[in-house]
Amino acid sequence: MTLNWRSVVGFRVRTARPVFLALCAAFAVGATSAAAATHYYRDTISTRLGTPPRYLGEVPASAAMQGGYFKVETDARGRVLRATFLEDGKPASDDVFIYPGAARLPDHARHFVNGALTGVTAFTRDADGQPTRIDFSTDQGVLTGYTTNTYFADHSDGANFAPDGTRKSHWQAYYSSDGAEIRELAYQEQGDAYTENQYDPARGIQTSSKRYMNGQMRIAYNNTYDADDDLIRQDLYDENNKWYGAKIYEHNLQTKALFKFLSGETREIRYTYDQRRWATSTQQYEGDVLICTFLFERLPDGTIKRTIAQGPDGSLWAEYPNLMVVQVTKDGHPPNSTAGDIHKVGDWW
Repeated sequence: MTLNWRSVVGFRVRTARPVFLALCAAFAVGATSAAAATHYYRDTISTRLGTPPRYLGEVPASAAMQGGYFKVETDARGRVLRATFLEDGKPASDDVFIYPGAARLPDHARHFVNGALTGVTAFTRDADGQPTRIDFSTDQGVLTGYTTNTYFADHSDGANFAPDGTRKSHWQAYYSSDGAEIRELAYQEQGDAYTENQYDPARGIQTSSKRYMNGQMRIAYNNTYDADDDLIRQDLYDENNKWYGAKIYEHNLQTKALFKFLSGETREIRYTYDQRRWATSTQQYEGDVLICTFLFERLPDGTIKRTIAQGPDGSLWAEYPNLMVVQVTKDGHPPNSTAGDIHKVGDWW
């Protein structure tokens, strides 16, 4: 699943974002329904039309009691009114979609976690229904960021910004003939590194992911999914096809990352979450030694406001505004980046 907007509902792990034909054809759920209905789906995929995503792999309600699934409620016209992400049959989060009059696509979405409103998303669309700007706000209407999209025949260029206009990320999304996102190039803000992701338009899962640096492929990711199409493991291989790491997932949340470098040194990143399923911290271990803890400060809608790095004694080692930093190199900066206000001088280990 890839989404081109920051929905909490859409948080089913697929690892990564989203030629317009007919609006009704691309708006896949219940397009011919004669009455309001509730459907259950295993997967989603992003489309040129953005939100809601395209829901895939319909199952009976009884099959949605284990793993991650989507409960989708539609009106008599087939428009998605509410999408609930279920984890083992229990609601984890909800999105409620608001439509202007008789429009086929929403111009707002309200995001709920554990029944509490956490944020609002507003969509500005072009004549074809494609979202050209997406504004993210708290439940009090305070802007927390925005995304812009420019559309071409086979792809779109997108970027995400902080409220002050600072660009935080940018990407290109490529689409199939019926508008499903099938390929993405996600660029690092500093340097020339980027990640190429490819997606199965029938299942929504990521079929290939490769990391490029200086124009050369440096990392290939091999994904393992369970019977419910939930990602449970992602193994990392270098350009010589040598294994050097893995990311582990449980209940659609990453729990740890393991690395073994050519030097023989090892690293482990451990994740902690709150009851909203939002990451609150990570711990970085080099070998068996705890190096530091990263604490994530968020705005009410979940947007990262700042990451703080603390030493084992709780002292402040670094601050990273508008960034979620889960690991660093010896100088305290994220890998392949110079971001951050570093307070601890010298090597961290």
